[in-house]
Amino acid sequence: MVGRSHECDFPLSIRNLPICTKARISSSAKSDDIDRNVKTLLSAALSIYEVDVTRLEEIKPDLILTQDQCEVCAVSRTEVEATLTETLSQSNRIVSLTASDVTGIWDDIKRTAEAMGAIASGVEIVRRLSQRIDDLKTETSKIEWRPKVACIEWTSPLMIAGNW
Repeated sequence: MVGRSHECDFPLSIRNLPICTKARISSSAKSDDIDRNVKTLLSAALSIYEVDVTRLEEIKPDLILTQDQCEVCAVSRTEVEATLTETLSQSNRIVSLTASDVTGIWDDIKRTAEAMGAIASGVEIVRRLSQRIDDLKTETSKIEWRPKVACIEWTSPLMIAGNW
């Protein structure tokens, strides 16, 4: 790894890597204000995020990971491709994460591993994670009480999580 997004902070060992993106709005603002700012940027057909082209040129990544899930959540594939078209070498490969369910996560892991030339590692990671989920299913099937869970993505305005 030679760089990361402004939001990536795990594992701890990556925190010293150069940051290659930034948000055009403050994440420390109130929920309503963030929502209003996001809507303003989107209505003007502007991205919420900015790619640091100079930084990318300095670190010269061979592979760039991005996502196609949500242009509000992170830098989109479209934004990364536009940056590469304008300034960077066309030899950069992009893997865009697209998962909307667990199977999609496994597919993203395998595609990323393949792009890194580590197919066997990707298969092993998926095998281990699948086993962990199977173990959890076994353990939780023994629980009589089933909690009711609501997954809320945003509090004001209220938004139920929908991508996952």
